[in-house]
Amino acid sequence: MSVEARVLSAVQDVQNLLEVGGSVLVAIFAAAVALWTLLIERFAYAMWVHPERAEDVARRWDAMPDKDSWDAQVIRRLWISELTLDLDAGLALIRSLVSVCPLLGLLGTTTGMVEVFESMALMGNSEPRLMASGVSQAMVTTMAGLVVALSGIFFSARLETHLLAERERLAQRLHIDGDLLTHAHRVRNPIARERTREANERHRRRQEVEDAFRGEEE
Repeated sequence: MSVEARVLSAVQDVQNLLEVGGSVLVAIFAAAVALWTLLIERFAYAMWVHPERAEDVARRWDAMPDKDSWDAQVIRRLWISELTLDLDAGLALIRSLVSVCPLLGLLGTTTGMVEVFESMALMGNSEPRLMASGVSQAMVTTMAGLVVALSGIFFSARLETHLLAERERLAQRLHIDGDLLTHAHRVRNPIARERTREANERHRRRQEVEDAFRGEEE
C-alpha cells in the first residue's frame, strides 16, 4: 500500500470516528488540538527561547555597577516579573482545557444515551442497530475525553515541573531570594501588585516602629 493510500485510509478512519462521536467528539478533537498546540509551544519556549532571554537578563544584571541601589532592585524585580509571566503564559488555558475534556466526554455519554432511549421509545427493542449507534457515541466520546484529559494532565505536570526548575535556575543566576521569586510568580495583575506594595510598605513602617521602640528600651 502506497503512502498516499495509507494517508487516505487514515483520514477516512478519522472521519468515520467523528461521525460516530457526533458534534461532541468534534469539540473534544478541537480541544485536544488546542491543548497539544499550547503544550508544544510552552515546551519549546521553556527549552529554547527562555534560556536565551534569561541569559541576556543575567548579562545585563552582571553589567550593572551598583546592584544594591533602589533603582537596580526595581529593575531586577521588573526583569524577573517579565520572565516569570512569560514562562507562565498559557498555563491557565492548558489547565482549563484539561478540565473541560472529561466534561465533554460526559456530555457525549449523556447525548448518546438519550439517543438510545429515543430509539427504544420509537422502535422498541426490535432495532438493536439504532441502539448500538447511541451506545457507540456514548463510549467513543467518553473514551476520547478521558484519553485527552489524562495525557494532558501528565504532560502539563511535566511542563510545570520544568518551569519551576527554570524559575529556580533564574533565581540562582540573579542571586534572588526564594520569597522574591515566589512574589514575582504570584503577582499577575496591577491591582495585586499595588496591594502587595502597600502591604510591604505597612510592614516596613511597623518594623521601623518596633526597632525604634526597642532602641528606646535599651
